[in-house]
Amino acid sequence: MADIDHEVLAKKITASLRGAPRPSIDDEEEPTSRGGRSSESVIAMMKAELKALRAREAALAQDFADYQSAAKADTVKLREEAAVQVAELARRHAEDLTLTEHGVADPLGRETVRRAWDAQPKDGRGKSPADWWGQQVAATKAAAADPKLQAPEVPTPLRGYLPLVEAPKPAPQRGAGPGQPQSPWGGSTVDRGTAPASKATGMEAFHAATDFDAAIAALARG
Repeated sequence: MADIDHEVLAKKITASLRGAPRPSIDDEEEPTSRGGRSSESVIAMMKAELKALRAREAALAQDFADYQSAAKADTVKLREEAAVQVAELARRHAEDLTLTEHGVADPLGRETVRRAWDAQPKDGRGKSPADWWGQQVAATKAAAADPKLQAPEVPTPLRGYLPLVEAPKPAPQRGAGPGQPQSPWGGSTVDRGTAPASKATGMEAFHAATDFDAAIAALARG
């Protein structure tokens, strides 16, 4: 039904509405009273005409039913296609939001993620580009936290979208307090401060305690 040519069908309906030409009547024939055709022939002609009209009516009704069926089928098809398109737009929008949360906020980057996902083996790429990229981000963070783990290998254009994760700082060694210097052999060193100056003895103590200028001035006063 959906393959009917609507233009041809419309022309057929128009022709049916205009009606077919009536059966020809010989104008030279006269009524029976004048020696022309009999009333039986006129009745037969009218019956034939009525039959033709009914046939045209039935054909018109069938054409109209076909047109309604085709229009209904087209409407259903358009609705189904529109529903598919709306669902795809909603899915893609949700995927864009997830990729943005994982650091891919620009359209070019998201398209690159989708192409990279398409190129991955189907067994391990996840159910969607957003799912695959989330795995790469999680693996990158895990590798930064644990040096024993290997960071994932992603295509070069996507490396700039991976999170920058600092390596964990080493735990302070046992016995070392905050701000206390560390010994190169482990443990901590004790800051003993500055050693006190040793006391002078003998002549050094005498010279240090004697004011020679004052002594010379006293001798001069005599």
